[in-house]
Amino acid sequence: VSWDDSLIAEVASPSITALAREPFAMGRSGGDLLVRRIEGTASRGERMQTAPAGLVPRASTARP
Repeated sequence: VSWDDSLIAEVASPSITALAREPFAMGRSGGDLLVRRIEGTASRGERMQTAPAGLVPRASTARP
């Protein structure tokens, strides 16, 4: 199982099952929280919301 759903995972033989994430969305969420903390507008204990990830099943995890 691949950590990121890349083109290589898709075109490999057999194709590799992958975890699809959204790194841009996670980075934006982290950056927004950092700015709010610097500005002092983040509530105490506020945490970054992570984007959901999904499994992309492919041939590497299929029955033979």
